[in-house]
Amino acid sequence: MKTLSKLLVLLLLLVSNKVAAQQTTTEFPKLTGPYLGQKPPGMKPELFADSIFGSRYERFHTMICLSPDGEEVYWQAGEKKAMAEDPKKEGIFVSRIENGLWTAPVFASFSTRDNKDDAPAYSPDGKRLYFLSTRPDDHQENNGDEKIWYTVKTSDGWTHPNPLPSIINSMKLIHWGISVDRDYGVYFGVRPTMDLRDGYNGDIYHSKYVNGQYCPPEKLSSDINIPGYKFSPYISADGNFLLFTHIGGKDDHYKILIGFRKKDGTWTKAKTINEVINMNNSDIINPYVTPDGKYFFFSQIMNGRFPKPYWMNASFIEDLRKEELEGE
Repeated sequence: MKTLSKLLVLLLLLVSNKVAAQQTTTEFPKLTGPYLGQKPPGMKPELFADSIFGSRYERFHTMICLSPDGEEVYWQAGEKKAMAEDPKKEGIFVSRIENGLWTAPVFASFSTRDNKDDAPAYSPDGKRLYFLSTRPDDHQENNGDEKIWYTVKTSDGWTHPNPLPSIINSMKLIHWGISVDRDYGVYFGVRPTMDLRDGYNGDIYHSKYVNGQYCPPEKLSSDINIPGYKFSPYISADGNFLLFTHIGGKDDHYKILIGFRKKDGTWTKAKTINEVINMNNSDIINPYVTPDGKYFFFSQIMNGRFPKPYWMNASFIEDLRKEELEGE
């Protein structure tokens, strides 16, 4: 009798798991067309794919990352409604277009649990994808520090990830956002050694990629690295403008700033865009421009909760460029 009871319990569990798996699949909406099938925005910020990021996933951290062909999208999150096969998945997810439909998000092949995989960033040529992780590399123990890793796309999918060389990854306190230009140059932020609201600075660095090797990272000029905490940089593919997040002190809002590269290679003084995009007095972070240059993304923090993604037409960037470089 006990054996029969155990078999019945096991059967019920199997049926329950099968139903849960089917529900997980059917819950994801049928989406077609670019940008996860979302209606393109105008000149005012709009929530991006809130039916996905607002209800299904929580702990959305850094910005989404679109492939240059627009057929894949990656992001970091923890899943709110746990998938049947793994109730604790948190890392980098991917959705892609297959047979005309966006697939239900799954854990990216290169991402691993419990290593804080975060901040996916495609190279403009689509051949590499960079991300942050606390996973141990081949030379150091896992000390909890974030390091920059990358994986290479092949005909069989993504390769096993490799860490960037120690000339970059030996830097302490790399955190929250990376970006890559068309020459594989990497831009990244270094967080403060203490609480940023105590007035400690965190700066943005750039490591050039020359003859197949990464150069020692250089801190960007004071035109970009103004006082305060700077993080989540986004560099345009051609390296001609840089967006980043900034907070100046205890009572300040998170802002997004932009700087433009001048003909002599120096930068214009970084300028806040919150007011330009009608998000003044709002906490906004994580700037990103789609590979086609059409849309500008950012996240908004509200009531201390994890940020939600917004998007809008990106043409204001060119308008700002003309203003800032007038007379150049």
